[in-house]
Amino acid sequence: MGNHVKTFNLKRIAKAMMILVVANFSVGTAQAQFSSGYYERVTRMREIRMKMANGSIFDTEVAKSYGPFLPDRDSEKAFAHYRTYVEAARCVSTKQADAVEAALSHEPNSAAGKAAFEGLKDEASVCDAQDVLKSGLRRGLLSEGAYLVAFPAAPALPSTVTADRLKAFRASEFDRNAGRTEGEKALIDVADCLVLSDLSLADRVARSNAGDEDEKALLDAMFVAAPYCAGEERPTDLSRSVLRAFLSEALYRASVNEATRDLFAPAG
Repeated sequence: MGNHVKTFNLKRIAKAMMILVVANFSVGTAQAQFSSGYYERVTRMREIRMKMANGSIFDTEVAKSYGPFLPDRDSEKAFAHYRTYVEAARCVSTKQADAVEAALSHEPNSAAGKAAFEGLKDEASVCDAQDVLKSGLRRGLLSEGAYLVAFPAAPALPSTVTADRLKAFRASEFDRNAGRTEGEKALIDVADCLVLSDLSLADRVARSNAGDEDEKALLDAMFVAAPYCAGEERPTDLSRSVLRAFLSEALYRASVNEATRDLFAPAG
């Protein structure tokens, strides 16, 4: 992984993240203005955009922690790793559903959350999922695995939700993610918006084969369906694998968040 540290391009990542955040916080729609603290958040995001301009938005250590998933580009190797990691995550979730749920319930980067992930090591060994738990994308990977175990068949999901429902979800998740780096906070908020704007489409992304053309088309469609979240075009300088991991985390959170979990009716 040492070679990867020197090869990802922080300026390319910064450009992609700037596109996401500028679009997300400049559109004056009901969906964008998701809480009473909206204008305070706009001020904070302006500060973040300044960091994006000089390439410092994605913390170097965070990007290193993603392992084979370079934040600013895709590769067949990364797609293959994603497929393998999600299968391992599904194995852990199948064997230890309660433990995985508990680990994912803690706020990101909290001491309790880190301890809970440590508690999954034994099961991870059985499932050959050690690299999943070491990855900086472990929340997204485990979220995707846990979601697919909880919903082996696609639930009857709505394509649209009310603006109030979207606001409630984004506001609660925004506060929950306060301990993350600025780049990750921006990206998970965009993911929360995209997922809630079309749950059915987000579910199809989670069931798609990482790296194939269907996945690419579905990811593109998510941006087209909700241009008020981050513009109508998916940033090509942001890795599909990294984007998918954050979308999977948002989808899983939507399935357990009090504001939205009733939307996930079991199939049949």
